[in-house]
Amino acid sequence: TTKLSSQYFEATIQVRFLNDPTSEEMKEKLDEITAALANEKKRNEMSQATAIKKSRKGFDMVIGSFKAADKVSNLVAKKHRLKVIYSNSLYGVNESGKNKYRHTYCIKFPN
Repeated sequence: TTKLSSQYFEATIQVRFLNDPTSEEMKEKLDEITAALANEKKRNEMSQATAIKKSRKGFDMVIGSFKAADKVSNLVAKKHRLKVIYSNSLYGVNESGKNKYRHTYCIKFPN
């Protein structure tokens, strides 16, 4: 869609590790989340990572749909018996005057 090609996004899934992760640990979690998103894409074409950014102890995946990000992050967290740390930030107002938010879902993995 044009939204995806214009780098539009509604959510970020942050994956963090307690200690510096190995590239193997990073790839494992990235693949797991990518697979869950691909599954979600059947229902919602915005369920796609538009960017992946490496950070100090993990990575951020920028997702087109916050509903997909919510579902996928909770699914992955539950599988590993972890909690999702949720936050959001106001990033604008739509045509009808409703506030628009960007959502952040953080999953912290022990390693």
